[in-house]
Amino acid sequence: MTVQAVLDQPASPANDDVTGAGAPASVQPESEPLTGTESLDQLVHAAMARWTGGLSPASLALAFADWQLHLAASPGRRLQLGLSALADASRFARMVSTPHAAWQPWFMVKPQPGDNRFAGQDWTLSAFNVMAQAFLLAEQWWQSATSGLHGVSKANAAVVDFTIRQCLDVVAPSNFAFSNPEVLREAMDSGGGNFVSGWHNWLEDCRDQLTAKQPGPAPFVVGKDVAVTKGKVVYRNELIELIQYAPATADVCPEPVLIVPAWIMNTVKPRSTRNRTSEFCGERSRM
Repeated sequence: MTVQAVLDQPASPANDDVTGAGAPASVQPESEPLTGTESLDQLVHAAMARWTGGLSPASLALAFADWQLHLAASPGRRLQLGLSALADASRFARMVSTPHAAWQPWFMVKPQPGDNRFAGQDWTLSAFNVMAQAFLLAEQWWQSATSGLHGVSKANAAVVDFTIRQCLDVVAPSNFAFSNPEVLREAMDSGGGNFVSGWHNWLEDCRDQLTAKQPGPAPFVVGKDVAVTKGKVVYRNELIELIQYAPATADVCPEPVLIVPAWIMNTVKPRSTRNRTSEFCGERSRM
């Protein structure tokens, strides 16, 4: 649906100032009351969403079934992946057996640009560098296994690739204290204080998760700490609110930038004014 099509739909009038004291009331769509069985399904789905982060287990299962069935029907691709794994294992064995005097960090594989997990200088130490390269090799192999498989829909391939990358990120050496040289160096510098504070944070997170405790009101002032970019709501329906930010220049470009809320909280509207995209665009006549 185009932006013009969305704007042509009937909507409630809205001219709320974004930096005002309160948020505009949302429009609640009319819906029929749920039956007992529908309410039970809704409770089960809500409980599942809480433990899966909002992901649908059924969608994941269908995506992985699509990938696995097509991989099972592609013996040539499986042979290629097996030979690739053997070649990587042989290269890794030669790297590990290299004499210490001839050791070179990132001999087999280097982190991708923007991957800061192994950016610290301590990761060039031989023991930790071997673990990092082994992980990156496994990551590359899984990426090749989940991409370019004939017959798998692009949507399912993207789901499988994303899910496996998330699982691999969990077991990255940088996520474990005794395989992360930066954590070990901080432990030596603080006398183990980082482990104590991390343990307390973990206990608090577990308590909040088990008790379903909601975070308390943050000490932020609207217009000062949050929502500091001036603007107003120019359109609202039961699905969206369209905010038009005020330009910071006398002249503006004829085509504004449309910001999608899926990424607005992380990259577009951080609390700091130093790295806010809306502020950047407003100063360059794009709002």
